[in-house]
Amino acid sequence: MYPLSILHLEDNISDAELIHTRIMKEGIDCNIKLVSNRQQFFKEVEDGNFDIILCDYSIPSYSGIEALALAKDKLPDVPFIFVSGTIGEERAVESLKRGATDYIIKDNLARLVPAISRAIKEVEDKKEIRRAEEELKKSEERFELAARAANDVIWDYDNIAGKIWWSDNFTKLFGSYENEDITQYDFWLSKIHPEDVNRIVQSYESIIDGKKNCWSGEYRIKRSDGSYAYVLDRGFLVYDAEGNFIRMVGAMMDISRMKKNEAELILAKEKAEAADKLKSEFLAQISHEIRTPLNTIMSFSSLLQMDFEGKMNEDQRIIFDGIETAGRRLIRTVDLILNMSLLHAGKYEPVFRKVDLRPAVKGIVNEFQRSASMRNLELKYTFKINDANITCDEYTVSQIMQNLIDNAIKYTQKGKVDVRLYKNNQNRVCIDIQDTGIGISEEFMPNLFKPFVQESTGYSRKFEGNGLGLALVKSYAEINNAEIKVQSKKEVGSTFTLIFK
Repeated sequence: MYPLSILHLEDNISDAELIHTRIMKEGIDCNIKLVSNRQQFFKEVEDGNFDIILCDYSIPSYSGIEALALAKDKLPDVPFIFVSGTIGEERAVESLKRGATDYIIKDNLARLVPAISRAIKEVEDKKEIRRAEEELKKSEERFELAARAANDVIWDYDNIAGKIWWSDNFTKLFGSYENEDITQYDFWLSKIHPEDVNRIVQSYESIIDGKKNCWSGEYRIKRSDGSYAYVLDRGFLVYDAEGNFIRMVGAMMDISRMKKNEAELILAKEKAEAADKLKSEFLAQISHEIRTPLNTIMSFSSLLQMDFEGKMNEDQRIIFDGIETAGRRLIRTVDLILNMSLLHAGKYEPVFRKVDLRPAVKGIVNEFQRSASMRNLELKYTFKINDANITCDEYTVSQIMQNLIDNAIKYTQKGKVDVRLYKNNQNRVCIDIQDTGIGISEEFMPNLFKPFVQESTGYSRKFEGNGLGLALVKSYAEINNAEIKVQSKKEVGSTFTLIFK
């Protein structure tokens, strides 16, 4: 502890030395300022900063009571002890009433040091109490301001008394419950929706039984106007030394608007799903209605071609080729729509079995040789592995390759299309479809696999298509647990890589 600063008013030098010696002898680390008259005492009280004041009761032309009055006025928190040989019991009692801390008879200085120590301790205790009171006051002010500022309801439940304190926001949010005691625990229970009350009571009772510190619950609470609000309620539990639940402090948030938004989102989602299902069913129905007469047209066209075999002129041949090309394009569009509808409806059931990709790739490439030659493109395949067996759904894998090769030919005006079958560094079977076509811009890449989306749109677009092919490729790849990667550069070409896992 730092050295005590002691102010001593004493006109008898011998008595002063005796008192100082006693204090030092008993181990009190201190600095003592001795004054002997009113003027000196007044000056030190005005200017000094002392921990304790010792004073003789009788000073020439100045009394100890006057000195006490001055000290209490100027230094009200500094202990004041009379050390005198002339003070009587009556005067001693009077001095204590006027604010003196203690009085010591000079003939019994053995009490002096304990009195000083006790006085200093009392001062420290009072300071600590004041600090605690100030902190409590600040804490209460912060709590009150937070309760006012927050839109939540702050509450404090006393389990011993069965009482609940609510912040002002309770009546602001839920209304004024006239003629009802809102501090009662039973009041709160009575306002919980009948369908929620058992669940909520059981939830916080289980928290108490488990000696846990935090509880939360979501329920409906009845407003004063009879309507219900959704609330999210959270509390912190307090237990005594024996582990008994005594208190819970928490906050209640009105989430009615959020619940309403959730309900609206769920309804919107259900409507969207219903509309999507209706759209898929509509597309499937329309596609079926288109395909049936289209097959008839294509069949009659083939029959007519057979009848005109060797008799057609150039114009007639062009007409029949146009019918076949347009018919095949329409059939492909219908097939894509039907396949997309099946996937959206969740009706496609894959059949997984072991498949050798080499004959599958070879067969599909040969199917597109005529389309490539009509555009003066070179179409070839390369096998860099002998074992290309994978477990997959053969139909969807063949659809992936058909769509990718068809796109590569469609978007390539000159050059070639290469199909490569190989294994990568992770020993996974891969298929590359590489072209020297128009390429894909970086800006369009994020939309590449979205249905009904194409980079070139509107009536001025140069290439036919409906934007379903790559969307199906992505979905079919996911069915086979395969990965699809794309590398492309405008006016250079594109490479689509299918990686089987």
